[in-house]
Amino acid sequence: MRDATLFKQQFIDNWVETPLVEVDGLYLKLENKNPTGSVKDRGLSNQIYHLLLEGKETAVISSSGNAAIAASYYAQEAGVDLYCFVPRTMPPDRLEKLLTFNSNVTVTDNAIAEAESFASQTGYPLIRQSVDKNAQEGYTSLSKELSRQLEGAGVSIEQTSVFFPVSSGTAVSGFFKGLVQSAQRPQIHIVQTSAVFTLAGEFDQPEKRKARSFVTGIVARRKENTYFNDVMEAVRSTKGTGWVVSDTEIKASMAWLTDHDVKSSNEGALALAGLFKARERGFALNPVPVVIIT
Repeated sequence: MRDATLFKQQFIDNWVETPLVEVDGLYLKLENKNPTGSVKDRGLSNQIYHLLLEGKETAVISSSGNAAIAASYYAQEAGVDLYCFVPRTMPPDRLEKLLTFNSNVTVTDNAIAEAESFASQTGYPLIRQSVDKNAQEGYTSLSKELSRQLEGAGVSIEQTSVFFPVSSGTAVSGFFKGLVQSAQRPQIHIVQTSAVFTLAGEFDQPEKRKARSFVTGIVARRKENTYFNDVMEAVRSTKGTGWVVSDTEIKASMAWLTDHDVKSSNEGALALAGLFKARERGFALNPVPVVIIT
């Protein structure tokens, strides 16, 4: 195992900021430029750091893709053995990427339940973000970083409406926590698919519920979520809302991103689709829209 202090210095304290770019009147925060390609790097680097602090040599995670990839990368750097449970619906390119960092991968029809069972049987800590108390902290850097970058562009963060693609909403809760001591807060909007809308469904409903979406990273169907109340507070207290969007709307957003030469995952297109739906509905947005691309 690696020394926790040295790990923190290299992978947390010296974090490389992701770009904030202005495209056609809106800002895109390119979290896909993080080391493993998603916003999950922020949370999982901190979770692995806490494993080192606690002297834990082995851990367990279930994930639809990006969290397992980020966790495996930082676990490898930390010398922590990580057992990953992922669904059969995980896109092949993400599974291939995961296997470059970790060989302890189980592909299964019930990743969450099997990970919980394995963690219970072995006593290894479960670091699935929706249940890990250390998951939120890593995302506090995102709000502080975004505030600095916007200020550099002459924009106050309180002038913005920020759109997040969400599964369990852990990133949103951490983003909001990073703003708690600030008087300047953006509107926070959460966006989910018409197949999974456990959080956004508190504010919006799909025209037609689907059994599945091609956005495979949005999977958290449980409200038994450590951060559920935090996410609700983040949205409601900032006068944002939640949006449930269809695959057709997401594909249109992906086409927009492609037309503007922006590389994005389906999850990033999901967040943009939320912005487009908000505009279509005539929602009272703040003047400057920001979309989290991951």
